[in-house]
Amino acid sequence: MGVDEKQIPSLIQLLDDPDNKVDEHVAEELKSLGTEVIPTLENAWESSPDTTLQERLEELIHSIQFEDVQKGLRQWSAEESDDLLKGACQVARYHYPELHADGIRKKLDVIKKEIWLELSYYLTPLEQVNVFNHVFYSLNGMGANTSDLQDPQNFFINHVLDVKKGNAISLGVIYLILARSLDMPVYGVNLPHHFVLAYCKNFIENMEDEEEVKRSVIFYINPLNKGAIFSRNEIKQLLNKLELEHEDDYFLPCGNRTVIARLLEDLQQSYQTLENREREEEIRKLAEEVKD
Repeated sequence: MGVDEKQIPSLIQLLDDPDNKVDEHVAEELKSLGTEVIPTLENAWESSPDTTLQERLEELIHSIQFEDVQKGLRQWSAEESDDLLKGACQVARYHYPELHADGIRKKLDVIKKEIWLELSYYLTPLEQVNVFNHVFYSLNGMGANTSDLQDPQNFFINHVLDVKKGNAISLGVIYLILARSLDMPVYGVNLPHHFVLAYCKNFIENMEDEEEVKRSVIFYINPLNKGAIFSRNEIKQLLNKLELEHEDDYFLPCGNRTVIARLLEDLQQSYQTLENREREEEIRKLAEEVKD
């Protein structure tokens, strides 16, 4: 039997009940109402002079929002992973619960149009990337947040677009979204310690076909360094420097689920660096929702 709307105020008052079992039961009842109950909880927080109740309300609101993001990522992974923007927006909703993909899409469409006006599909892949890089980095001012690459804000697409600064994975995600919208066959490459991109001969029909994937790469792109072009040999040199094995996955294009999982894993590492264990654990749970 569901909760009657008239019961909600009484349930809210029971949130700071000294009996933990009552408190937990009430919280579960309110959580069962989903995100629709959040405005009521926020109003209760604003009108309550009880700091203990306010804390419980904050925890409850965050819990409801977190479960909503978790559900959204699960659905995206199962049904909508072709849309990388939606996946990135689901991640950003962890910190910005009211975020909608449509607003971000409009901002990206402005940049897309600027690039499209400069592109000609008679250009070589290298020439196309040079045009893209000029508009994206030089004209729009996108670039690395050199002052603090580990700031969690670097991982949220809306923030990166607003301040025009990000890290390798967030800039790479935006680059990928725009390139795909312009029919450029660009893919993510899950390279340790530094997310990069691969420009391919064409769009890959079957990501499970390892031979097709291996044959597809023409060159690599460094999204953190203004789209600089580099080769397979330079990836080998980096892996040698890091004393890592030359695993195939470090050279090959990957799918959108892997890209979003990497975005979340790097965000988790950011919270770990900041010693925010609660956030670190929540992001770990979100990453589990999108792993292949």
